[in-house]
Amino acid sequence: GGWSCLLSAASRFAVSADRVVIAANRYRLDKGEYPRELQALVPDYLDAVPDDPFGDGKLGFNVAQGTVHSVGENGGFDGVVPSEGAKVLHFTNENGVRRWYTPYIRRLDGKPLE
Repeated sequence: GGWSCLLSAASRFAVSADRVVIAANRYRLDKGEYPRELQALVPDYLDAVPDDPFGDGKLGFNVAQGTVHSVGENGGFDGVVPSEGAKVLHFTNENGVRRWYTPYIRRLDGKPLE
């Protein structure tokens, strides 16, 4: 709502992801570690977990990799790089490591993605 309807999905991701990164770092300063899930930031650091502007759910969070991410326009698992500039997230599940490709990723520590 409000201003967000005037911004592109990419811009909405950038604003929301930056808010999450700031909130997660404030949490780390207070508690000594990053949160295990974004919901832990609510209500002390965020009013709510931001919606993913490209998907039907909330922004994603990978605590092991220290990243917040969106599904992106054509994001997908394993081997299909959807668009130029896509980065990879690694998830480990019962079947081993899966890779999710999306250009919309922010690291909590502010460093560039490899």
